[in-house]
Amino acid sequence: MSSTFPLTSSRIRHEQDLPAARQRARQICALFGMDDHQQTRLATAVSEIARNALRYATSGSVEFAVEVQATCSVLIARVRDNGGGIDNLETLLSSGSRGVDAAGGIVGSRRLVDQFSMRSDAKGTVVDLGMLLPRPVHPVTAAAVNQVVEHLARARPATPLEELERQNREILKAVTELRRHEEELRDADRRKNEFLAMLAHELRNPLAALQNGVEYLRNQGEPGGPWRRVEDMMLRQTRQLARLVDDLLDVSRITQGTVRIKREPIEAATLAEMAAEANRGLMEQRGHQFRVEVPEGAIWLDADATRLTQALSNLLNNAARYTPAGGTISLSVFAIEQEVRFIVRDNGSGIESDMLPRVFELFMRAEQAVQSTEAGLGIGLTIVKRMVELHNGSIQAYSDGQDLGSTFIMTLPAREQPPEVIEAALMPNVPSQRSVLIVDDNADSAESLSMLLELYGYATSVAPDGQTALLHCRQSLPQVAILDIGMPGMDGYELAQRLREEHAGAPLMLVALTGFGDEAVARKAKAAGFDHRLVKPLDLKALQALLA
Repeated sequence: MSSTFPLTSSRIRHEQDLPAARQRARQICALFGMDDHQQTRLATAVSEIARNALRYATSGSVEFAVEVQATCSVLIARVRDNGGGIDNLETLLSSGSRGVDAAGGIVGSRRLVDQFSMRSDAKGTVVDLGMLLPRPVHPVTAAAVNQVVEHLARARPATPLEELERQNREILKAVTELRRHEEELRDADRRKNEFLAMLAHELRNPLAALQNGVEYLRNQGEPGGPWRRVEDMMLRQTRQLARLVDDLLDVSRITQGTVRIKREPIEAATLAEMAAEANRGLMEQRGHQFRVEVPEGAIWLDADATRLTQALSNLLNNAARYTPAGGTISLSVFAIEQEVRFIVRDNGSGIESDMLPRVFELFMRAEQAVQSTEAGLGIGLTIVKRMVELHNGSIQAYSDGQDLGSTFIMTLPAREQPPEVIEAALMPNVPSQRSVLIVDDNADSAESLSMLLELYGYATSVAPDGQTALLHCRQSLPQVAILDIGMPGMDGYELAQRLREEHAGAPLMLVALTGFGDEAVARKAKAAGFDHRLVKPLDLKALQALLA
């Protein structure tokens, strides 16, 4: 059961009546203890709806009342007109469309107030705008309402100039608030990025130890031994975790616009083979029929091999996760005029037509993907699109619908001329057994890498911190030093600089090992004297190529 107490009403016949209606709304809000922000919300909503009444019905009225409900009291501003009504009102309210001329005021006002209702027919339109009164005011009594009515009767109406000045003050206050909120958002975004970078570092340390340990077990066991399937499964899952960490960081860089690419000539077939190799184990484990088709002749691109391999690998990984066991997946490469096309096809779960235009949006996942145990984070295709666009390319997704498979076509500009063939310089003789010093405060990561390298014939030693590493190098200088960047006390940068100073001119290769994968770390590592940088968990083939 509710009761309603009328407060005041006024006619709206001219534009000059709008400031008065706005002022009345503000006065009544203030009398019921509402703050400046609440006053501005209702005053603006009343002004917008009253303006619509003038525009479309030539006149109207504004009535103020208090409605006392069971749990709250509500200040109601009712705006009426006697126009011809709104034919598409239900559609307008349900869609929140801004395309209709009158909808701007309606949609905006609906967002400003606590309660909103609207009805319209051939006799006119009625809009109720409600603001919840502060809790100390509820329940409103008849005596309190009479005091408000008496105060309103005595109040002097503001002149148009006074109302304009008040609105200017409101605008300045709103701009100040917006700037403060912008700074708060920037600060929150900065802290979020710092957190993601630290999270990636902390996740990569245990991942490095796990991956090194699994690689060690695989190399110790028989290729067809009973534990090989378990070892392969563990290796696939650690690599998948590493991929998720990289994707999270890339999304952060993409939203900031800080992703950078380093273009070099590379064959399209090489990119395809690298992406295929990264996903071949997953395809085999799921029993997919996977084929790679590349042209016989060389097709060259100017591209960042790491970024484009990541993009292709994300497409193949998606295809593998959403194609049932025994399904077919293909990666094809061919050239058309001055373009190179990479086509990934599968006969998996497909994409609904309403999802196709949005499939590359951040965190976008189809309903069947959300319900699937294979659902990802909804960021892989966003990364693919951005990486392709950074190469001045494009990507499209095609599907005939659910369970009818998907096709992704990645188009990139081809290199006009193949790169000049540079005769390789003669490599110096490399000792049969290279000595490697591993410096890492994470004992599991350092020990597992040491065991793995010894398995491949390298002579290794381990130091837990920078000072121990300096003492070791003074006694016996290794040929290669793999230094963790994020160590307490003396970090990897300082250690690299000290080693370069103490052993200037010595044939010492310095490799930075880091859980931070951003370009700022790469630049800082180079400035500190590192020859190479690798990101945890280590790509064993990349490390072997450096040590060869």
